[in-house]
Amino acid sequence: MAEWRNWSGSVVAQPERIERPKTEAALSQIVTEAKRVRVAGTGHSFMPLCETDGVLLSLADMDGGLEVTPGRESVWAPAGMAIGELTAHLWAEGLSLANQGDIDKQAIAGALSTATHGTGRTLGALSTFARGFRLVTADGSVVECDETREADLFQAQRVSLGAFGVIASLRQRNVIGDEMDDIAGLFFRAPTEAVLMLIFLLSLAGIPPLAGFWGKYFIFLSLIETGHYALASLAVLYSVF
Repeated sequence: MAEWRNWSGSVVAQPERIERPKTEAALSQIVTEAKRVRVAGTGHSFMPLCETDGVLLSLADMDGGLEVTPGRESVWAPAGMAIGELTAHLWAEGLSLANQGDIDKQAIAGALSTATHGTGRTLGALSTFARGFRLVTADGSVVECDETREADLFQAQRVSLGAFGVIASLRQRNVIGDEMDDIAGLFFRAPTEAVLMLIFLLSLAGIPPLAGFWGKYFIFLSLIETGHYALASLAVLYSVF
């Protein structure tokens, strides 16, 4: 039996075998013949979603590149492509994801299917920006779904945890990429948003009396009260320097 571990080593699986199909036809054949199938992205999750004694699939070697749709409002991408690679391709096209987390090592389909991760009502999880899927279902059939075709399957697939089929490729909404220089003069265009951004940044820096300062203060206090003096000293040093 093969062995698979997630990134932290907290989940260990011994699948019957690990398959790395390169084509959609090969993927379909593997799914058809297997009794049990799970799909692993880059193993970033700490949950045992990929743990199986059946067939474990990696889609990292699947053929296909980025396909920008007419109008440039969305792109088709291979499911196993890492977010960092996807965003690099998007940037080369002058585009970017509408939202993403601070880690870009996850496979795009894995991050999407596990609801990674939103920052508010207008910037939801990656799944909220999904516009279509190309799936291999349990019998090996290839199904395309979106908001108009197989709409129920599409909605369920957004955060499916791999339950409704293996995503071969997906269509994700994107936006025009912004440079840091693009926010120059923000105060004159949108003063309220500029002031709020300044407050958030100062809070992140731990400037008193903002929330970030009090958060750090109580962490340092807890470390001292529990006798972790060295760790508390290091935390203070790193927060200052």
